[in-house]
Amino acid sequence: MDRIGQHGVMAARAQAVVGDDPAFAAVLVEERKAGLVFFRRVQPEGRPPWEGYYTLWARIVPDDPSQSRYRLEYMRYTGRWQPLDFAGTLEECVREIRRDGSGVFFG
Repeated sequence: MDRIGQHGVMAARAQAVVGDDPAFAAVLVEERKAGLVFFRRVQPEGRPPWEGYYTLWARIVPDDPSQSRYRLEYMRYTGRWQPLDFAGTLEECVREIRRDGSGVFFG
């Protein structure tokens, strides 16, 4: 997983959790004021690689900053963020994306 921008402690923590996991090979992460935003690369079938693009995919936003708790959301086909019934540490949220217990990330 690559990240947009060189700064950001949260993005670095997410990269450390992911490591070399091939499931995240086509994913970018960007740290914003509201948390982490993940983009996934879409490669249209039968089209040349330069026609691929990145689309909003997931985000991790603060749920309770005093407790370092975050919640996980995914981008629906409607273009709106949909919260999932999951909250935890930043690392737990990244692991939940990989586990995909709700079937919305890799499903």
